[in-house]
Amino acid sequence: MPLETPIESEPLKPSPAPVSLFRLFKIWFSLGMESFGGGATTLTLIQRAAIDREGWMTIEEFTRYWAVCQVAPGINLFCLTILLGKHIAGYAGVAVCMFGLVIPSVSVTVLMTAGYAYLQHFPVLQRAVRGIIPTTVGLGLVTTWRVLHPLLKRGQREGLRSLSAVLLLFFGSMVIVARTKAMIYLVLVGMGLLGALLYGVVVEIPKESKGREKP
Repeated sequence: MPLETPIESEPLKPSPAPVSLFRLFKIWFSLGMESFGGGATTLTLIQRAAIDREGWMTIEEFTRYWAVCQVAPGINLFCLTILLGKHIAGYAGVAVCMFGLVIPSVSVTVLMTAGYAYLQHFPVLQRAVRGIIPTTVGLGLVTTWRVLHPLLKRGQREGLRSLSAVLLLFFGSMVIVARTKAMIYLVLVGMGLLGALLYGVVVEIPKESKGREKP
């Protein structure tokens, strides 16, 4: 059953066109091979493949899946891969996407770790690593903006109260995490409950969005 949480009031694209499991494996294997730089880089690559290149879903659908992954235990990117695999090709797609992403990543990571242990004292490598760190942060900010942008657009369409609720939840969670030692899961649950209160009492959700909340 598809996950239904209103992100945009615009109609979603139809289900993705059928794709062979072999081609699906090749795509995710390629993503695994390119996933240098950590989770932010991998998320950016997955987003580009799923939305821009392959057209499997809209940015709104991707945002919805990524939001669900935030409250799931374990590695969020694995959870996202499972959801996307199911969305694209059912349960067979789950297995193919997971193997495609993990096999090259694990292999390359083992080789790189062994190489770094041998070369870590070289000044050139140390300087390169210092340059990579801010680059990955920049990639993460770009991905964050692409996920946040449709939420802001929806808030603008729905009025000042809706936009204020988005900004309150966004900046409120940032302040809580930055200023306290609260567990991330508790922050997600707490802000989720606050969002339910805001969108149930303060913000009036348009009828077309309410209809899409039903499973």
